[in-house]
Amino acid sequence: MKNHYSLYPFVRTEKPDKFNKCPMYLRYTFKTYKLIPLDVKIDKDMWNVDKREPRKNYPHRDEIKEIIQKKVLEVEGLILKYKTNTGTYPSPSTLMDLTNGIETKTTWESYFDEFINHQKYVKFIEEATIETYNQTKEKLKQYLINWNIDWEWRKIDLKFYDGFISYMGSIPLKLSTQGKHIKNLKTFLGYINENHKLVTYEQYKNFLTPVEEADFAILSERDKEIMKSHLNTSSILPNQTKLDAEEKETLRIMLILCYTGLNFEDLMDVKIDDIYDIKSIEDLDFNLSFHDKIPDDLFIKKPRKKLKKVDKKLIPIIPITHDLSDLLKMSFSYDEDNYISLSDTLEIKLPIKDEKLSLKNLWKLINDTNTTNIETRSNLLSTYPYLFKDYSNTVFNRDIKLFLCAIYKCIGTGFSNLN
Repeated sequence: MKNHYSLYPFVRTEKPDKFNKCPMYLRYTFKTYKLIPLDVKIDKDMWNVDKREPRKNYPHRDEIKEIIQKKVLEVEGLILKYKTNTGTYPSPSTLMDLTNGIETKTTWESYFDEFINHQKYVKFIEEATIETYNQTKEKLKQYLINWNIDWEWRKIDLKFYDGFISYMGSIPLKLSTQGKHIKNLKTFLGYINENHKLVTYEQYKNFLTPVEEADFAILSERDKEIMKSHLNTSSILPNQTKLDAEEKETLRIMLILCYTGLNFEDLMDVKIDDIYDIKSIEDLDFNLSFHDKIPDDLFIKKPRKKLKKVDKKLIPIIPITHDLSDLLKMSFSYDEDNYISLSDTLEIKLPIKDEKLSLKNLWKLINDTNTTNIETRSNLLSTYPYLFKDYSNTVFNRDIKLFLCAIYKCIGTGFSNLN
């Protein structure tokens, strides 16, 4: 693939006029080519094709050379500016637009940047979604370059869509990833159509979003009990007698996800200040009638990262998740009297005798002014801004799949399809 352009004077010697004069151009080549008119003609016999210049005996040789030199400098300036702004050379069609003085309207990338800024700073779209827009822009750019396609608003049609889908499939990208880029492309084109009226036809509204059939495995209550039982028994993995601490933590995280309905990213984002008891939320606009029988329970109240609006739903932390305290980011230890010391640097004694540091007890102690004063609480929460330890989503997904396969192969259930 060519990674540079060529630009040189060119004469259409095959098209002389009745005075035997031929039109002059600059020929720009970058994958394809276009002829940029110089608005001047030269006698057919006075052009040296090999040297690409007027012959020495041509009486207007110096004037023609000056015209060529001036136009070359002008065009190369446009090419360099475009390359600096976009990272690539302009297509011949784009360069023709640039030489015609419509530079501000030429690059689809500048419109995409405008769209991204609008989504980010006007609509306040989440940063994760903004990143997918940037990814879509990059994929479109690669598609246009690698498949030698010029962006023309009037040609953003079903043929363009089919080509983009074929390109993504050739990389290859999964159907779900292709679907993400098509969805983003439609959102971008909708913005352009609403704000700039550049899309001649609205065929983009008919672009289908590829999807993959998901093979979901739903855990029953019995499945969860089986997982819990393996926390205190022999290892589910070959050549091991017991689950090590990391393996137990993986299963415990899985159980928290099951019982709260949170996804992994949102769970890792939970803070102590996201946890409330019934009394602390009585003044909020929630229907708590169904919690009358369990007034001491805790709830997580926080928006999900993927939601555009604040989610005011409360997530109950039911008893099974209270005993998962070894996942906490806060460091703690038991002294010789079986009292808990939380964070050596802060020297806090939490008088929980003969009990584990459950999430419920931890929350009560941190929010109990008789035990923890305001300054100590503030220091503690600034030292440990997030509740749970740092875990890798990739490692967790890998390990939990391995564990589930091992567990359910042993008991002969349908989870063997996780292999």
